[in-house]
Amino acid sequence: MEKNILRATSDHVEILTIFKDIQSSNSEILIWQKEDGGRTLAHCLIKRIDQKLGTIVLHPKERIFEETFNKRLSLYFKGTEQSILFKEQIHFASAQMLVLNIPREIRIIDKRGNPRTHYKFDDNNQIFISKFEEGAEHARQYELVLLDLSHGGFSFNLTTQQSGAIKKGDIILVSRIFETEIQNPLSAVVKYTTHTNCRSNGIIRKGIKVGAQFNDPSAKAVISKFLD
Repeated sequence: MEKNILRATSDHVEILTIFKDIQSSNSEILIWQKEDGGRTLAHCLIKRIDQKLGTIVLHPKERIFEETFNKRLSLYFKGTEQSILFKEQIHFASAQMLVLNIPREIRIIDKRGNPRTHYKFDDNNQIFISKFEEGAEHARQYELVLLDLSHGGFSFNLTTQQSGAIKKGDIILVSRIFETEIQNPLSAVVKYTTHTNCRSNGIIRKGIKVGAQFNDPSAKAVISKFLD
């Protein structure tokens, strides 16, 4: 049974991850601004996330009047697994775009029928992933650190030296999780990659967080054993 759980987070990596999920799934965003006792509404899509500038660019689905959206906005971002709520000041508004800061804190509505299990960053929490390189006869295998896991997908860490080895849109196969071999490797598609910092034994290690979604119908039954 699907459950909605409301929580708050100020984890910058988690916030960016959720925005990237919403952008990649082309999910619609509802924004509103209170005015004279009422609310002015508009529907938008995420056009760009600029991590260097710390901004999000929204593209309205219908023509808006820029003078209307020029204050502190309430925003509702609807995602496939999570939706978020926050308020933020608009930097720039036109009929074609709205620019606002990436928020420091958001409220999250988790909509997963099964919760996601998060793992402490540890080299022993391994996931074995293989990927066929273009023109190669055999798949290349990677032993990586698993960060979280659910029936729908998972995320893992790449080192900075492995940057570019696995990219958004790649099809990958999961052949082992921890010490358990998966007889028929599970197929998944990479949904996002984002730079992150992980703390291990008190040491900050730079890396790349990669999120993937299972596209294998047998995944739920196989993954259940790891979530009990």
